[in-house]
Order: sequence, then C-alpha cells, then structure tokens
Amino acid sequence: MHQHTSTRPRIDTDIPSILKKWREETIPLWPVDHRRDDRRLSLILRQAISTQEAVQLFAAVCPDYPERSLTGELGTGITDSMVSTIEALQGISILLSTHNIPHQGTILLADTEIDLPDVVTLLAGDAETFLARCQQSVDRIRSQLHIDTLQAHTFTEFFGGQWHVMQAYWETVIRQQMQSDSALGISLRYIAADRRDKYSKHLGRQCNAEECLAMAIRHYAQYETLGRWMRQFRGAIMINPDSPNLRAIRKPSNLDGPACSPVVADPHLRIPVIVL
Repeated sequence: MHQHTSTRPRIDTDIPSILKKWREETIPLWPVDHRRDDRRLSLILRQAISTQEAVQLFAAVCPDYPERSLTGELGTGITDSMVSTIEALQGISILLSTHNIPHQGTILLADTEIDLPDVVTLLAGDAETFLARCQQSVDRIRSQLHIDTLQAHTFTEFFGGQWHVMQAYWETVIRQQMQSDSALGISLRYIAADRRDKYSKHLGRQCNAEECLAMAIRHYAQYETLGRWMRQFRGAIMINPDSPNLRAIRKPSNLDGPACSPVVADPHLRIPVIVL
C-alpha cells in the first residue's frame, strides 16, 4: 500500500528563524516588542506559507511637501521618508522571498489633500498640478523599486477616486464617538493643540482651535479609513512612522463603513504595525 507523503511546507521551524532575522534587521513592531503583534505576525506568516495567500504590506507616505507652504511649492522628488519606506519594504521583501513566502508590498502616496483649497492653491496653484506633481513623485518611487512584488500608487489612483468618500464617513463617525468616548476626545484635542504650529505652516496661515481640531480629526479618520480597508485581507501588515494616530489602527470602530468600502469579515482583525 502506497503511503501518502504531504508536500506542505514545514512551517514550525521556519517562522522562528524569520522572526529572529526580522529583529536582526531592526524592523521593529509597534509598540516595540509587543507580544500580541508578534503572535499575529507569526500567524500571518504561517497562513501565507500554508495557503499561498500573499501577505499584504501597505505603507503610506506624504507628498514632497516644502517646509513652509508660504515659501515653497509641492515638489516632485523622493523625500527621506520615502527612501526609508522603500528600503524597509525592499528589505522585508527579500527576507520573505528567502523563505518563499508570497507577498505584495504597496507604497501609497497620500495626495489626499486635494480637497483642501488652501493647501492646493499655495503649493500647486490648482488641483490638476497638485495631482500631477504627486504622480511624478510616484513615478520616481517606482524607478527605485527593483523587486516585482513591490508597487507604488497615489491614493487617488489606487482607491479609484473613492478615498474621500470613505474618509468623510469616518470623520463623521469620529466626531460622534468623541461625544461618548472621553479618552478619544482628550487625545484628539491634545494632538490638535500640540500640532498647531505644524498645521499653520502647512496651511500657510494661523489656525484657530476649531480648525486644528478639524485637522486632527481628519488625520485620525485617514488612519481609521486605511485600517478598515486593509482588513479585507487576512494577512495585512502596515508600515508607518510612529504616530499617535496609530490608535485608530488598534481600536477601530464597529461600524461597517460606507457602501464603497470593501466587505470586512472581522473589523477588529489585528494589523501588525512596522514603525520606521
């Protein structure tokens, strides 16, 4: 009688070595050494090996903004933050490829401020020029991606023009949640006050307290939106600079989102975060 021999990869010995190498490459998780993230990451890698369902890595980057909106214009180059993201993604991709783990890495350039007339006018003159300059930065990012599993897009291109619909939905939800969640309200008001100078430099004028809070809510909603969108994948990992807005990734709302949002089986699925 013929004995069947399974061809399933041996994952028990692979995963510890991958995580050990992950640490050696100084690719930290947020919060650093968080055991729940480690366990979730292990599960994602095991799942990818056993099912061949690709790990999905997403990294959002800001456009090539000048230091001050009043004295500069939107650039078309690759910023230091973009370089760090490219290097991290390429390092992770090489590591995963070494262990034959299917994966896809996506850099998303946040041309999301196209709906802020002050920013668009100051930095580019009009929306068409703003979007074109963002696209030029994406084209330059693509020229640095020498691995087939990595790609780059603007938010406008990648989300098919639906990003602002989703973001506006979550902004409304967050404002409502602030009425019952005092910790969230305190956190966002603190961020608003702490970043007042940053918002003013970006908008090219002094911002009052209400405008600063609106900006804080806006940015928090962007993280909520991206996190909710990522949860359509069972193996999503986020790459991002450290930010208090990562709380939106950790503690998402129970709501389903607008009609254009993807179907998410588990809105609280844990997303490991790699902090650059």
